[in-house]
Amino acid sequence: MLVALTVGAGVLTINVLRAWWPRVEAPWPVIHTVQLLGLSRLSPDEVRAALPIHEGARCSVSGLQAAARRLSAHPWIAEATLSWVMPDRLVVWVRERQPVAVVREGGTPWYVDRDGMLLGPAGDKPGPAGVELGGVSVAQLRAGSLEERRRVRDGVLLLELMRRDGVQTAQVTVGSDGAALASFDGWKLRFRVGRVEEQWRRFWQVAARIPADARHPREVDLRFANSVVVRS
Repeated sequence: MLVALTVGAGVLTINVLRAWWPRVEAPWPVIHTVQLLGLSRLSPDEVRAALPIHEGARCSVSGLQAAARRLSAHPWIAEATLSWVMPDRLVVWVRERQPVAVVREGGTPWYVDRDGMLLGPAGDKPGPAGVELGGVSVAQLRAGSLEERRRVRDGVLLLELMRRDGVQTAQVTVGSDGAALASFDGWKLRFRVGRVEEQWRRFWQVAARIPADARHPREVDLRFANSVVVRS
């Protein structure tokens, strides 16, 4: 029999091979092996510490439910799937969250992912370097603020556009007024959140017309639909 439970984004799915359903109420066997899959940044010890089921425990549907929920609450785990495989093996697969930027609380850097989730202190695990997101409250992210997560997503979208075009070191500061300031290589770019792809494209069109020896420092305001403002 295979019983698989998946938890991700707050959704729990239970898949049981229906032909075996009448036997689920019978005593479940003892788990002899726990197999961990999908680990890249997390260590086996970290996952086992969050997993309430270990070798020697007797498995059950309710136990798998509790274990899947416990794993999904880990800041570095986006999704967890637990499968009991006859006769005595528990397979645990996790999809880890990927850090894409650094935010700061005082002088302490923290990783965030592209969904605006606060992961953990930077440096504890491999992650991006030289990509910072300012104007974000770590305390509010820790408290689960959906508005603060949205602001992180807005900033990360801009950082990803910049990285796609070869900008590896940059800082984006998101404001509470729907504006964002991007700084890199001597440039300061002002964006209006929303349709930043178009604003980013317009920046490169303007930059191509500015002589290389006159570019820095420059401030380019891209927030207006019908004009681009360049300041020395």
